[in-house]
Amino acid sequence: MNYLWFWLITFVVLLVCEIATAALISIWFCGGALAAVLANLMGASFPVQMVVFVVFSFILIGLTRPFVKKVIRKEPLKTNVSTIIGKKAVVTKQINNNQSIGEISINGQLWSARNISEEIIEPETNVIVEEIQGVKAVVKTI
Repeated sequence: MNYLWFWLITFVVLLVCEIATAALISIWFCGGALAAVLANLMGASFPVQMVVFVVFSFILIGLTRPFVKKVIRKEPLKTNVSTIIGKKAVVTKQINNNQSIGEISINGQLWSARNISEEIIEPETNVIVEEIQGVKAVVKTI
C-alpha cells in the first residue's frame, strides 16, 4: 500500500497548525513528513517511513531549535510598573500596614501602598517607591 497521500496530508495538516499558531512547534515535523515522503518514493515500507519521520523530525529539532530560539528571543514586555520604582510620590491616604490601608499619588496615578517598615505614614508625606508587590507600591519616607 502506498502511503504517499498519508504523508502529504500529514505535512499539510502540520503546516496549517504551524501557520495558525506561529509558535514554531510543528514546523520540524513538517520536515519529518517531507523526509517520509522521500522514503515512500524510494519504496521504503511504512514502518521504515515512520522511523524516518520520527528520526528526521528530532534531528531537525535538535539542530535548529536552539538557533531559532536565540534569533527570535522575546524581550520581556515593559510596563509602567517598572518606571515608577525609585520615583518620588505623595501619600494621599494614611499608610498603615496593620490595617492594610494606604494610597499614594505618582505621576497623576493613584496606587495602593504599604510602608517598607511598619511605621504609619501620614497624608502629604513625600515618599519614594522602593518596589512593587502585586498591585501595591512599597514605599519609604524621604
